Amino acid sequence: MRSRGRADRLTGDELQALALLGPTLSERLRELDALGIGDTLQHDDLHDRNVLVRHGRTVIFDWGDACVSHPFLTLAVTLRFAAEHTGRAEDASEILALRDAYLEPWSDRSSPAELRDAADLARRIGQVSRAVTTCAIARAYPGVLDAYPGGLAGSLRRVLALF
Repeated sequence: MRSRGRADRLTGDELQALALLGPTLSERLRELDALGIGDTLQHDDLHDRNVLVRHGRTVIFDWGDACVSHPFLTLAVTLRFAAEHTGRAEDASEILALRDAYLEPWSDRSSPAELRDAADLARRIGQVSRAVTTCAIARAYPGVLDAYPGGLAGSLRRVLALF
C-alpha cells in the first residue's frame, strides 16, 4: 500500500513473519484466557485525549475502536500514550504504577505477578488489535493514514517487534 509519496510496504521477510505468527498468537491468546478474566466491552483507544473531566465529572468518548475483548488489551494504547505524554519509557516505574493501578480491580482473581504477566501479554496482543483497526481504516479511507507514523506497515512492524 502506497500512501502519498511514502512507501508503506512491508518487506518479503516481514510478510512471511506475519504469515507465520498465527500459531504463536493463538497460544498467547490461550495463555491470556487461562487467567479466567472474561471478555468485556473495552475502549481499545483509551488515552488522555479521549477523556474529559469537568466539574468533577469524567466522560470517556470516541468509542469508534471499541470491541468486545479481554479488558487488559486496552493497555496497549493506554500505557503507550502515557509513556509518550510523560516522556518516559513504557517500562518506567511511573508507567508500571499506572498499569498496576489498572490491574487492581482484578486483584482478587490472581496474584500481582500473574496479573502483571497477563498485562504484559495483553499489551502485546493489543497491538495486534490496533493493527487490525489500522488495516480497516486504510482500506476504508485511502490516504487517511498519511499522518500516522509508519502507516499500516508501521503498525504491523510493531506487532512483529512484540512477537
